[in-house]
Formats: sequence, C-alpha cells, structure tokens
Amino acid sequence: MARSRLFPVAAAIACATGLAAVAVPPALAQGLPGLTLRWNGNEGGFRELKYFLNNGTVGALDRYTLAIPGRDVEQAIQQLTVTYPTYYTGSFSDDKVSLRICRLGNVLSRTRCDEVVPLSDRDIDRDNGRIDFYPQTPIPAGTTLGVVFEGVINPNNPGMFQFNASALSPGDLPISRYLGSWVLTIDLRNN
Repeated sequence: MARSRLFPVAAAIACATGLAAVAVPPALAQGLPGLTLRWNGNEGGFRELKYFLNNGTVGALDRYTLAIPGRDVEQAIQQLTVTYPTYYTGSFSDDKVSLRICRLGNVLSRTRCDEVVPLSDRDIDRDNGRIDFYPQTPIPAGTTLGVVFEGVINPNNPGMFQFNASALSPGDLPISRYLGSWVLTIDLRNN
C-alpha cells in the first residue's frame, strides 16, 4: 500500500528534476512540426490555422501553403494582409508569393491550391513583415484560400514563427478583422 502511494510522488519528482526527459528521445521530441503549446488556450480570440511545409528544415529550399478555411471567411474580402515577425530571416521572391483558392484535403485527399486569385496589386513590406493582397474583385465569403510561398529559403535558425492573417471587407467603412494565425515550425533536420 505504501509503495502505491510513493510511485506518483517519485514520478512527480522525476518530472520536476528532468529525469523523465531521458525516456523521450530528443529526435522524437523535435520532430513534431506544427505542434503549438499555448498556455492560455484560445483566450483572446487566437485562432490557429493549418499550414503545410514541403521541407520545414533550416536553410532548406521550401514551399509554404498557409490555408484559410472557408468557415473562417465570414465576409467578402477586398484586401488580405499577412504579417510575419521581423526576426523571421527566411527569404522569398516577390513574384513567387500568390493568393489562391484552395480545396482542403482530408484523410483520403490532399489539399489543393491550384486556382490563382487575379490581383490588382500586391505590396510586400519586408521592413515591417507585411504582405498585402488586393484582389481584382472581392473574394466571396466562404471561399477557402491559401497564401502560397514558392522557392522559400528557410531561416538558418530553428524556431517557431507566427504569421497572421487579417482581411478588409468591401463597404463604406472597411474594418480590418483577424482571420487567424499560422505558427510555423522550422526544425533542425527533417525526420
């Protein structure tokens, strides 16, 4: 009986001192791209969006697909803004960033972002980590979108980089509204 009470205490001490970390191989712990731990859950309106990286390792040539599900596009979009942190040191060409209409995949099919949205303008402000997309015609509510970066060279430092999406709707008083965030994980090596 005393032994059954001591085991939880011993396990708690092992976790607190870091001894339990030996049981999880470091490669396995680092090989979880896309896993995000947020201590406050979804408080404050944070909405995590899905993304897909072809590689996801430091310094590698990559392709990012940042998806916005149609259920999150509640109103038509006149302008889409993507912001990224100023400490993000990856590089991409202006002409290889596009806004596309997507069909989200599931267990049986892959996500496809084939149809490019015709733009009247696109503004990339690298100093402030901001990309503005101006579609020729407003994108209807309920449309699944993807921001696709092709030919990206990932940062040379591993880490998590939060990209955010916001949109302006057509109308007399356009107000920017938050659509969600992608928390990209760039890892040391591909598992």
